[in-house]
Amino acid sequence: MHVGRHGLFPLCMTFLPRSAVNKPSLGLLLLMLCQPGAALELNQASEAELDGLRGIGPPFTRRLLGAREQSLFKDWQDLQARVKGVGPKLSRSLSDQGLTVNGQIYKALADDKPLTR
Repeated sequence: MHVGRHGLFPLCMTFLPRSAVNKPSLGLLLLMLCQPGAALELNQASEAELDGLRGIGPPFTRRLLGAREQSLFKDWQDLQARVKGVGPKLSRSLSDQGLTVNGQIYKALADDKPLTR
């Protein structure tokens, strides 16, 4: 499943049950669950969920999943150390899309150097 730039929101609206109209709290709960930008935990994400992130394709997803099979990621630094190609720039991008590692968003470290061209 590909998650577009609007997340699952349009899909959720399609399947929102009519009973939700009569029960505002149920409707609100369902809409909150479908909010774009909801957190996606790397240690639990499926292959399809990871493929839906910008900057990650199927080969990269397989590398992530292979490293995760060895052991769960402790934090963003652990991810960067174990998976080739994951640096500060990609970490920021993935975190901005809602990806978390062990429940943590990415926070740039003082030793993260900006990329220069």
